[in-house]
Amino acid sequence: MIVMKPLALTLLALTTVRFAFATDYLFAPNDRQTSGGGVGFFGPLANAPRTYQLIINANQLTGFVGRNLNGFTFRQISTSTAAWPSAPVTYGNYDIYLSSSVAPSARSLTFAANIVGSQLQVRSGPLTISSHSFPILGTNFSFGTDIAFSNYLYLGGNLLIEIRHTGSGGTNTAVDSVASSGGTGYGSQVSACWQSGYTATSGSPGNFAVTRLRALDV
Repeated sequence: MIVMKPLALTLLALTTVRFAFATDYLFAPNDRQTSGGGVGFFGPLANAPRTYQLIINANQLTGFVGRNLNGFTFRQISTSTAAWPSAPVTYGNYDIYLSSSVAPSARSLTFAANIVGSQLQVRSGPLTISSHSFPILGTNFSFGTDIAFSNYLYLGGNLLIEIRHTGSGGTNTAVDSVASSGGTGYGSQVSACWQSGYTATSGSPGNFAVTRLRALDV
């Protein structure tokens, strides 16, 4: 039998604390954590196939420089009256890509033109969203359950999130968003574009889904 002396126990405790990784959240745009975006959008949680790009200015992400991004989520629009979905929905493919990006003001409607440097696929394959994962917005502006992906080391600069999904065939819900026409901060802090279909190469201006990003210490 091994008996740990007080000093050994103290060192073990310090080691445990040293390797505890902190998880934090950041909201894009930063000023929408406790205020609504104003409009809805069916892109990321649509039941039909979609290609959707979210562009976030570097000035919205300063707190995450040097950390691993590993998840995001959205929230329902203010007119939602029930948690979504009422029954689980499954996307046959829900693929996520991250990369550096052009500035929101320079967004192109050709998807490839918004990518700067290498694009990294951080998630692929089916995604099941459990019942009631996205509560009504409410007065606390509640977000849904995180959609996790592989670590992406964010080193600064404008960020591009690209979502390509094949639809679920079930119900869908509109997410709280900043309008592509006249939305506060759209075109400077954030921007977006979208198209129907899983393999689209170009699209139309899209509302920017208010996003909660998750990051972990490296």
